[in-house]
Amino acid sequence: MARGNQLGLVLAGFAPMIAGMLLAPGITGWIPVAVFATVCMLIAAASAFYSPETFRTPIAELGTSYLKGSAQRRDLLLASRHELQDAPTAGTRIH
Repeated sequence: MARGNQLGLVLAGFAPMIAGMLLAPGITGWIPVAVFATVCMLIAAASAFYSPETFRTPIAELGTSYLKGSAQRRDLLLASRHELQDAPTAGTRIH
């Protein structure tokens, strides 16, 4: 969520400059700016639609899947390190 927020703020901060660059002369010069704004709105709507709803999730359970995944990755990393330490090195003989 934090990354999405920061990315949105960056886009919102540069939106006036981008709109100014897209603005074309003439009576229909606003159309590229409207398309840019529409694309930004569609991206925001898709992000909100596909984000999981957590309003009924107890606070203690928030982040549980992340923590479980982190623990699994840590265990796999430790197991692979132990395998590398236990593996014979080049030039040693196994009897």
